[in-house]
Amino acid sequence: MSPDHSALVTPSGRAIGAVPSGWKVQGRLAIPPGGGALMLPSGAQAVAEPVSPTLEAFVVHAVESKRVTSIARPLVKLSFLGRDRAQLQIEERVTTLRPRLAEILVLLCMHPEGMSAEQLCADLHGDGGSVSSVRVEVSRLRKLLGPWIDTDRYRLTCDVEADMRRVEGLLNAGSIREAAEAYDGPLLPSSEAPGVVRIREHLENWLHQAVMTAEDPEALWAYLRSAEDDLGAWKRLLTQLEFRDPRRSLAAARVGELRRATLM
Repeated sequence: MSPDHSALVTPSGRAIGAVPSGWKVQGRLAIPPGGGALMLPSGAQAVAEPVSPTLEAFVVHAVESKRVTSIARPLVKLSFLGRDRAQLQIEERVTTLRPRLAEILVLLCMHPEGMSAEQLCADLHGDGGSVSSVRVEVSRLRKLLGPWIDTDRYRLTCDVEADMRRVEGLLNAGSIREAAEAYDGPLLPSSEAPGVVRIREHLENWLHQAVMTAEDPEALWAYLRSAEDDLGAWKRLLTQLEFRDPRRSLAAARVGELRRATLM
């Protein structure tokens, strides 16, 4: 199912891959960019969960009624962008994560198909890591998430909303301004875990290229909230703002400051 179009669901929320005979337009459901909470045509709450790293396929889960919340899959909300102390939210409970646990969750979010202990170790430590230490960290994470981490092949089995996946989903959908507005800064900026660095650089480069070629000054303006030292972006914004736009003076000042800084 393509994330920038729509998915098909049965009344129970089960995702299907083809249009059944007799279904009409009312049987289609828009998937939020990157997945997340949505409403079924019946009015029931549901969650769209990506099942491929490229956000090309989703599974839609109907949210169980309150009388069975003790066994329902929880919706876990994760915030990684622009912060080293990532946050995990389950219902009303918010937990600030230790850096290593945040790194593990980033990697598991980006690999919904799962990772072996050796793969997770390599993405956390490079060549010098210990698989046994990874198992210890995952056991600590299970104290927060309970059974919603599969340890046969490390993967999240709960429903997940992650801020970096939302930005990726918006970029995939061509919603550049919305992606820039949703981007709160680099992914775990102090992390040196090889897998996290790779994901962080990929997202930064993708967003930068998108806003620089979008011909949309509002997308550039939103992007510069979290990239205020990007000389190229300030120069590009200056060429796109109308002459009477009050932001031109700030853009011109930042261009001058950054140019002088490069000469020092």
